[in-house]
Amino acid sequence: MTKKSPKPFWALALLILVGMAVHLLALTKFPIFADEAIYIRWAQLIMDDAKQYAFFSLNDGKTPLFIWLLVPFQYLFANQLFAARLVSVLVGGLQAVAMAGLIRALGGRQKTQLLGAAFTLFLPIWFLYQHLALMDSLLAACLTFALWGAVSLVHASEKKGVFSPRVITLMLATGVAYGAAFWTKLPALLFLPSLAAMTLLPTKMTLLERVRRNVPLMGAVLLGLVIFVLLRISPAFGQLFRRSQDFTVSGHVLSGESWSRWMTSLRIIFQSLYAYISLPVFLVALSGLFFDRTRRRVAVLLLASLSFVLPFILFGKVVHARYFLPAAIGVTASAALTAEAMYGIWIYKAKDLRTRSAASIGAVCVISLVLSQSYPMVYDLLLSPNETPFIPTDREEYLEEWSSGHGLAETTELIRELSAKETIAVATEGRFGSLPDGLLVYFHGQDVSNIYIEGTGQYPVKSIPPEFAVRAKKFDRSLLVVNSHRMEIRLPESAKIAEFCRPHNAPCLQVWDVTELVQQTPTN
Repeated sequence: MTKKSPKPFWALALLILVGMAVHLLALTKFPIFADEAIYIRWAQLIMDDAKQYAFFSLNDGKTPLFIWLLVPFQYLFANQLFAARLVSVLVGGLQAVAMAGLIRALGGRQKTQLLGAAFTLFLPIWFLYQHLALMDSLLAACLTFALWGAVSLVHASEKKGVFSPRVITLMLATGVAYGAAFWTKLPALLFLPSLAAMTLLPTKMTLLERVRRNVPLMGAVLLGLVIFVLLRISPAFGQLFRRSQDFTVSGHVLSGESWSRWMTSLRIIFQSLYAYISLPVFLVALSGLFFDRTRRRVAVLLLASLSFVLPFILFGKVVHARYFLPAAIGVTASAALTAEAMYGIWIYKAKDLRTRSAASIGAVCVISLVLSQSYPMVYDLLLSPNETPFIPTDREEYLEEWSSGHGLAETTELIRELSAKETIAVATEGRFGSLPDGLLVYFHGQDVSNIYIEGTGQYPVKSIPPEFAVRAKKFDRSLLVVNSHRMEIRLPESAKIAEFCRPHNAPCLQVWDVTELVQQTPTN
């Protein structure tokens, strides 16, 4: 028996290290995003009082695994944003391993596995969410491991029998991965049809035989659901689904405005395909339907992706590109498998030099097009954040609207400088999110006896709340941090002590001195 070469392992390890190193070149240059601020703040609350806050995220409809992973890194690094984003970078490494494993389970060769891993490290849709401290990258990684397990389970149950030790081990591993996805984010439930689609991979089976052979996969899914239900140990479990109405419409609400919603969701999907997955990669994936060697595998993978996005299209009230990240699993794997088939048919086995040359030129063109779309995202996200080529809805979220963290780090430094000479009370618009959480995360674990920060809950800000004024009057100076388009208190321009404007003529983050206004605010 010949010993397997360790080269593929080291090649994958080197590829992952390169991918992680690229992120680390400038991990914190991109301003903190509102959701990042919330998650880091929740992690810090757990650090302060784990008994009270361990499951606090359930109150906002979020399962806690990603928040828990942030906690140890907050202890390890002084820069809170770096610590949180490092978690996503490490998850990106796991994602590359999972993608390579999935492609291997689907019959892809070693070089194809490396290609799939490279896609998950550097294609914009993967790189972006592995760079920001968001739950979506961990969700996608867990689901990729679950999909890898599902494919392996289907093949193993076909070859070794339903109750063999290997099948039982795979069933447990797949169930744990799917359960971890549930503990990361609730849309894991929408991935259930994607897992079920893997039962279509074997050929020449009767329906009864197909069902019997896939009993282990059903067991894995059931285990994942049981792991999810373990969250009932928290009294806040009932809050998990309370916010669903903020993001989805009820099944019976399919009126005339549904068409507009569907078109919005479809537009975001197609924009994401073009800008984040890249059109050449998607077209390569799609062309796998026309090759005998890949047709069935690609059809099942694309069906899995489609089944995940369909509920968002039909019932999504608020839709963002990051919600579709798990759908990129099937597209990415399909592209890698199809590229292998193309290489084998048109280049490796082609006897005609003209055919081989034309195919090679075509391959170079496709690779160049992919790089031309991936490079700007990677470069700008790292070194020129304001120029990052986001799709329109993401550009608003990450760069232009209140959710953008532009100016928060600078405002934090300003507060620190002022607090060195006097005590400071800070009111912010909103009650959580980029304000005030985007400020609070930078002061955690430090001596803040001379600083007080409170979210007013107002947007727009029309007055100084009496409750804040009562506390602020005990401080030397009072500040108001607010977005310019949400500032409705009339103050002299001289009261504005700082302004940090967002790109593309978007609203600015402003810092106002409201000491006099606070003193005049009735507190009865």
